[in-house]
Parts: sequence; C-alpha cells; structure tokens
Amino acid sequence: MTLKLFPLFVLGACSVSAQPTEYLRSPDVNWAAIIELVLPADPLLASANEPKEAAMAVLKLTSDDQSLYGYVGHSLNAKLWDLATTGEWEAFADANLTQPISPDEVLLKTNAPDTTLTYDPETYKEKMEVTWDLRPMPDQITYLKVRQLLTYDDAKGRFSILTLAIAPYDNGKTPYWLKVPPSDPPDPELLETPDINWAVRYVTRNSSPQIRDFQVVKEENGPVMEVFFEKMQSAIHIPLYGAINHFEPLSPNLRACLFNCTDTTISVDPETYSEHTQIVRSGLKYEDITDLELIQEWYFDESAGELFTRLVAVAPRFRYYFQEGEWHPRIGFYRKCED
Repeated sequence: MTLKLFPLFVLGACSVSAQPTEYLRSPDVNWAAIIELVLPADPLLASANEPKEAAMAVLKLTSDDQSLYGYVGHSLNAKLWDLATTGEWEAFADANLTQPISPDEVLLKTNAPDTTLTYDPETYKEKMEVTWDLRPMPDQITYLKVRQLLTYDDAKGRFSILTLAIAPYDNGKTPYWLKVPPSDPPDPELLETPDINWAVRYVTRNSSPQIRDFQVVKEENGPVMEVFFEKMQSAIHIPLYGAINHFEPLSPNLRACLFNCTDTTISVDPETYSEHTQIVRSGLKYEDITDLELIQEWYFDESAGELFTRLVAVAPRFRYYFQEGEWHPRIGFYRKCED
C-alpha cells in the first residue's frame, strides 16, 4: 500500500488550515481532495428561480425579525456579512486563507470609492470624479462559493465533507473569504434545536465537482473512482439506490447488472429468415464518470454563529448521449453516507 499525503502548504492551491491537516492523518481517511462549489444563497429565491447550478430545498427557516425583510430575506450571505463585519469569523482575501484581512478591510473591499481623472481639451484642466462600485452588497449577492475537503473511507465505502471556507460569489468574483470555524459533526436531532433557524438541503447538479478538477491532497489506494467502484461491486452488504427510486435499495440482480450486465439480442436476416443471436455486455465503469453529484445538508445557528454541514449522499454521473453529439449527465446510482 502506497500512501500519498501531499504537503498542504506547498501546494498553494490546495492549502488548508492546521485542523484539516490533522484530520487528514486519520486512518479512516484514505483519500481526500479540495473541491469548490457555487451554490444559491437564499432558499426562497432559489425556489422561485430554479437555478441550474444547484437545487436548494428548505428544511427550516425561522427569524426573530418581525420586519418585512425578516419575512422575505433568508440569504445565508446576509448572515455571513454580519460575521465578516463584526470579526466573529476570520476573513481572508484569498481562498487558501493565507492573507487575513480585518473587518474594516472587509468594508473597504465592498464600499471603497474609485477615482478617475478626465481632461478637458478646452480649458486644459484635469477633473477628478469619484465613483462607487454599483455591484450588489455581499449580503444581497445571489450566490455563494464554498471550499470543502471531500474525503473517502474505503473500509466503509463512504464519503464525507469538511467545510473550510465560504464567500459571497458574484460574476466570478469573491470580495472576501471567511474561514468556517470547526464544529462537531451534525447531530441527527439538530433540526429540532431551537437555535437552528436556517437549514437547507443542496443537490449540486451543474455545480457538481468534476473528477478531473479534484485537488487531491491524500491518496492511499489509487484514483478514488476506481477504488470506490471496486468497493461497491465487492461489498454487496452496502446498499445502493437507483436514480429513480431513492427509498428502496437496488435488488441483488439490479445491483449486479449496474456494473456488469449481459443481454442477448436476436436479429432476423430478411433474405434468409435465419436468426442471429448476439451477446451484448454493458455496465457502468469508473472511467465513464464525469462528476460526483453531492447531496448536502447545511444548518446555521445564528445565536452561536456556527455552520454545520454534512454529506447525505453521493451520486456518480456519466455522459448519456440521447442523440448524436448531444448528451446530458445521468446518475448511475446513489450511495447514502449513513448506510
């Protein structure tokens, strides 16, 4: 067995804090990679607009704000803005969390004026104009970007996530990044906790991380999809779920056919009327997988300023060609993370 634990602070694009570094040394983590997702920030707005990047469903929304905004404004970016400007969460200029900035600098990044000099050809005088950035304030930005550590435990055939950093995201730009403080794993009864006033479920869809874009920081047994598929074929006690019926595990026959299926086709020669039998083998291969759709649940405790995230299920997706040259992603199966 070859262990590859890449130096996190040397691979600049893959840098993570000391806490995830210790997390990576766990024997339960056989593979890990940094991923970045673009997700909608407001569940009510997302429900109305049905964004293609990811689906967002409400699990819980409550507010002590009795104003009109308290009834219609439920963006996580508004909550993050408060944490950034009060300094409750550490803010950084970069996703690698190496360039800290103060709350005052956060304000300047979003409200700083810009100056332009113009020249009047008639009076030969320079004129200075002050302009303000007309982009939306961070608390009003529709999307957020999250940086996570995706890990895999081969003994259990299970993926999990650790959320590292989060930022408001607008037209490819992030004004600042916030380091997500470490928290305990979400309790199954967390939704019933009165302090949890914002909880949603994400399905990543078009924001699903591409296999080729994984920023791998630990690898023990080889490419993760190859290792994962091998586990799912051999460990038949681990239930898998179909793309249509998410409630009932696949039967042994359907599960076996998912990876290696044999079918017999019979064709008739129109001239000789003789029958030709052909054996056709099919099945989903790890090489076919383009990305990994993630189902996540997020819980926010506004009183404590804590964000809890957990991975509910993963679904390998592959290209399905419905006519020549045209395709769309299709789910092969679901692997629930608590089974």
